[in-house]
Amino acid sequence: MSAAGEQPATHNVSDRLYWVLWSKSSPVRNSDDPMSPILGDGPKGRERVKEVCAQCHSSLHTDGFFAQGDKAANLYNEAYYRPAQALPDELKEKGLLEGNPWSDEFQITFYYLWHHEGRRARQGALMGGPDYTHWHGFFELQQNLYKLEKIHAKRIKTGKIEQ
Repeated sequence: MSAAGEQPATHNVSDRLYWVLWSKSSPVRNSDDPMSPILGDGPKGRERVKEVCAQCHSSLHTDGFFAQGDKAANLYNEAYYRPAQALPDELKEKGLLEGNPWSDEFQITFYYLWHHEGRRARQGALMGGPDYTHWHGFFELQQNLYKLEKIHAKRIKTGKIEQ
């Protein structure tokens, strides 16, 4: 990635990131274990990227941008991923998930929730992509969550996987 200000060039694309944006949920990067999915120092990464931003933007602009991005990452974690994650856990416990996740509408929708829409919402919010944040992210996240809740409720009520 390009050097800017006092920041040297790096090929480590996550070096300047605060959040983990690729996983099912977004914890803050906070590990020195190279095998850890949260490898890195999120707060230090944030300070590094702010140096890059300062080459063109005021601190007011940059601080506002990250405040909005942080709210989006937290919104995803708390309002979408956390409630959605509880649903397959309960269905699995009751034997109400297909063995093949790719033939189960519930499991496919859950995958899309975090892997597609969830990642687009978080990446869009923290990389300056408002269309991805809203229309391809949070709007579709809400649709997926409604669908998951509906399928979950039906399976719990009937004790069966719909055909």
